[in-house]
Amino acid sequence: MTEESRISMASGCNAEGKPFVHYIWDSSQKKCQWTPEEAKQHALCLLQCAEAAEHDASVFGLLTKEMEFNKEDAARFIGNLRNHRRND
Repeated sequence: MTEESRISMASGCNAEGKPFVHYIWDSSQKKCQWTPEEAKQHALCLLQCAEAAEHDASVFGLLTKEMEFNKEDAARFIGNLRNHRRND
């Protein structure tokens, strides 16, 4: 990860004692704040996306190496699988 694409987070609480997560991304220092619940939802989504990416790569490898699909057909299959997963 380059410094320009770095994401950083920090916990905090405001003057009323309400918790928040401060989120900063890229070199332009774009920022936002989430409630702890919003941060947990984003974290869960990120973990789910990472798991799906690993699954997609595994299926792609199976299709291209074991089942002799060409890369274009394997990529189309993965796209269809993503759509099915999204709509399921």
